[in-house]
Amino acid sequence: MAAYETPEQAANFLAGIHLDILNTGKGDFSPNHVKYTCQLTPRYGDPFTTDYQSNPSVHGEPTVTQVVSSLLSDSRIPDAYHDVDDFADDMGYRKPSEAIRAWEGCRKAQDWVRDTLNLSNGEANQLSDTLDEYETEVQAQVEQLQAEQARQDAYEHPPVDQQPYGGRKFITIKEAIDNLDLGDHGYDAVDYVNGANYIDDALQEAADGMVDIYHHDLLHWLPDNYEWMEEADAQGLLEGCKGDLMKMTQAAQYECYSQDLYDHKADIIAAATLDHLKDQGVYAISENMADTLIEGIRDAADGMNRFSDATDLAEETMGDSLTEALGDEDGELSETMADALRDSGYDKPNPCMMSAEAVRQANKEGYDQAFQTTWHDLFTEHPEGGDDSLTHAAEESRDSSTRLAQNHGNDAPAHEDTRAEL
Repeated sequence: MAAYETPEQAANFLAGIHLDILNTGKGDFSPNHVKYTCQLTPRYGDPFTTDYQSNPSVHGEPTVTQVVSSLLSDSRIPDAYHDVDDFADDMGYRKPSEAIRAWEGCRKAQDWVRDTLNLSNGEANQLSDTLDEYETEVQAQVEQLQAEQARQDAYEHPPVDQQPYGGRKFITIKEAIDNLDLGDHGYDAVDYVNGANYIDDALQEAADGMVDIYHHDLLHWLPDNYEWMEEADAQGLLEGCKGDLMKMTQAAQYECYSQDLYDHKADIIAAATLDHLKDQGVYAISENMADTLIEGIRDAADGMNRFSDATDLAEETMGDSLTEALGDEDGELSETMADALRDSGYDKPNPCMMSAEAVRQANKEGYDQAFQTTWHDLFTEHPEGGDDSLTHAAEESRDSSTRLAQNHGNDAPAHEDTRAEL
């Protein structure tokens, strides 16, 4: 069991949680209180949205330490009462709906603490006690740790818009994914598809995983989505529900989410493929290659059964993109470079895909110098290429990229031009 009994231990844990205040409203406790809608986002895992009330004239805006401390207190409630009736009686709720909403809010807090923060009951209780006793000291250390983390994040995410690389504009993998149309729920499906054997199985599993389990959430969703209940009935999904409204609503949600995912299947596959490249070390990709890959997946998506179909297309696109950028007619140089890039985790400056380290090097030295220096070392290990071939490759890379840029006719990113035609 991890220990959270000291301010240092508690601060190290909380430093990995980012707090965003999404909205503010009138509080319930006094005219001076404000209700803050807060989102807690851990470094790994799903965010959690909760309400927190305080008097800003006394306490200022809530801190991550205060909000997590309140959430931990809520997470202890379900284990402290036999059921929602005991909870409602003890807390003095007059309306059953208010009691149920508060009870299920505490259960969701407990689930998030256990499943996303991975805290056992003992760990959560210990952390809660430490935050109660050392709140100010913990928050001061959290702010220091998060400032250090912000500097590290800036280093790990270098800018790619300061200069073209080999005459080509680059975007980060994240930006390429953000440019896709994933529908209302596609972002949640990317992790399911990335690495899956069969794409359809992954989409169905993703839709199933999005279905709510709490009655309050289901009842909140249903009034605005009755048409999906009818659609689920038309698809025969209500036959086993036996009139159970909660099960019927879950079936309606599944139908809603699965249809949305299939309507955006091509771009979800593209996002999962780009996410796979990121897992392989790619931080930034040329807009030209991103456009080619995305359009290739869109064209072939209906016939793609396995996720490996998409990753194979990505490999083929990288090879073609290198060949085009280097003016490598026989493809031998491109193949050698592609192998070296994969083996290095894309840590070598090139006109197609680069890791964060390669981008930092290109930003520091200038792309041309970084390209020549890096690939000179590689060709020393492979004498069959030689310095003349390397120099020619660098020149062809610049010349070909310049011609490509001229062919576009303007400075607008190619992916924007392509999407405007859809």
